Amino acid sequence: MDYGRSKRIELAILVERGDAFRELPISSNYAGWVWETTPEETIT
Repeated sequence: MDYGRSKRIELAILVERGDAFRELPISSNYAGWVWETTPEETIT
């Protein structure tokens, strides 16, 4: 058994706000819905 570092990590999210306002240098592999928003908008 090897409990070391994972070979791959996949990220699934429900709502993607687009690439323009990403704060972290990661992106999702799977998204339920993609909405291009402004920083002031909220998704409820």
